[in-house]
Amino acid sequence: MRKLWLIITALAIFFTASVPAVVAQRVISEENIIIPTGRTIDQDLFATGKTVIISGTVNGDVYAAGGNIIVEGTINGDLLAAGGVVNVSGTVSQDIRAAGGQIEVSGNVGNSLTVAGGSVTVSSNAEVGGSVVAAGGNLTLQSPIGRGITASAGNMTVGNSVGGNVLAAVGSLSLTPNANVNGNLTYISTARANIPEGARVGGTVERQQPPVTDREARETVREMAEAWRNLAITAIIVDLLASFILGVILLRLLPFYTRTVADIIRNRFWASLGIGFLILILVPIAVVVLLMSVVGIPLALILLAWYLVDLYLAKIFVAVVLGRWILAVLERGASDILSLLVGLIVYGILAAIPVIGPLLALIVTVVGLGAKNIGTREYYLNLRAKKIA
Repeated sequence: MRKLWLIITALAIFFTASVPAVVAQRVISEENIIIPTGRTIDQDLFATGKTVIISGTVNGDVYAAGGNIIVEGTINGDLLAAGGVVNVSGTVSQDIRAAGGQIEVSGNVGNSLTVAGGSVTVSSNAEVGGSVVAAGGNLTLQSPIGRGITASAGNMTVGNSVGGNVLAAVGSLSLTPNANVNGNLTYISTARANIPEGARVGGTVERQQPPVTDREARETVREMAEAWRNLAITAIIVDLLASFILGVILLRLLPFYTRTVADIIRNRFWASLGIGFLILILVPIAVVVLLMSVVGIPLALILLAWYLVDLYLAKIFVAVVLGRWILAVLERGASDILSLLVGLIVYGILAAIPVIGPLLALIVTVVGLGAKNIGTREYYLNLRAKKIA
């Protein structure tokens, strides 16, 4: 078993050495990134930072991750964004796919809009040429929408023309007097929709009640939930134990490399988040492309193996950083192994929290993935400079 882990670790480090070098050629990763008015980028743009502002023109797709994503200029392609706040007041000629705490769209979207956030607002100044797929706590759609709407929200408001059907699962649904739904309006809710005088629905209006289970069904669901919870707890314990063993092996065999990656997480968090986000998205795409040709199948399988191993290793480095921080707060000096153990235990507890846990696990994976690849590249370049590799 020990030999197997050593082989997996060696393969992971070997196959990650070249990936960041390729990705970095197309990435801007800084604290604050600004593409000013008048500047034109004639290729896809990958931008990660605390703040990303695009006021110029990008003739390609834009992939952005950060605290604040602001698009004031023109993107002649798709926008894929993840951030605390995503604000689009410019023009995106194709699709927008965005996730964030607060999403605001007041510009033009040439095709479809797919968004998920705590608060999602599409203002009356905006225009969406295609369909809208949205999920949010509060969802406000005041712009004309070329095709239909599919949504899930706590509170949802439709205030303009909709070219197709509306299908929504909501706590409450309101149409403004300016709303004009050309197709059917179907909604799942315990409350009736507020459709005032002046609002128009061209097709049918159908309200569906959320399913209500009887006592026996509820008991079955409860038992199944308890069984899944026990299984999940067991899986978490086994996973943390395996992660601890693998982490100890890394610390024993590659202590300098492991500490370097941990330091990258602490000192270059946004760069780690951005690189990890890009690798998380781009590697599966590369695997699919390679699988389309006979010659590419072996490379696809190798790349997929590296990807899965890298995803598993990611949390180990974050756990070392988390454990160091906790022990420092407690004013207790400790070894890297104790830091790893404390970090993994705390991570396991937090990851088990409903809703927040999966989001935390995703962030930990993305940050660890990015930092590991940054550290691997620097580690490899350092060995090469010393003529060791």
